[in-house]
Amino acid sequence: MISINITGNLGADAKEETFNERKQITFRMCSTRRSKDGDAPTWFNVVYRDSPNMLPHLIKGTSVHVCGSLVAKAYMHDNQPTPSLTVYATDVSFVGARQNAQQQQQTVPQAQDQQLFPSQQEQENDLPF
Repeated sequence: MISINITGNLGADAKEETFNERKQITFRMCSTRRSKDGDAPTWFNVVYRDSPNMLPHLIKGTSVHVCGSLVAKAYMHDNQPTPSLTVYATDVSFVGARQNAQQQQQTVPQAQDQQLFPSQQEQENDLPF
């Protein structure tokens, strides 16, 4: 078994599938290695079986870190052998805080009519001695 850790972005929204009566999430992600010779993108198919609750959050462009085992296969495409890299993920975590404005409004409470810092008098009355 080959273990791998990858950080990259989803190329499309994740999908839920059923395989052997067990639900799993599948998605494609791209990890790009940058060098002085240029960018070298590598695409991976990811299969994740442990958390179907993540499905609504795995949308195109989301940055994720994936840990799991790598399976490399080859198939013929236009009479050329083409590699297929599949990661059977044991852990998927989100990288960064990329959210759209609507999601931020839903998750961050509004601070209207709330005093963010205590007044000078409250600070003086709250002395530990």
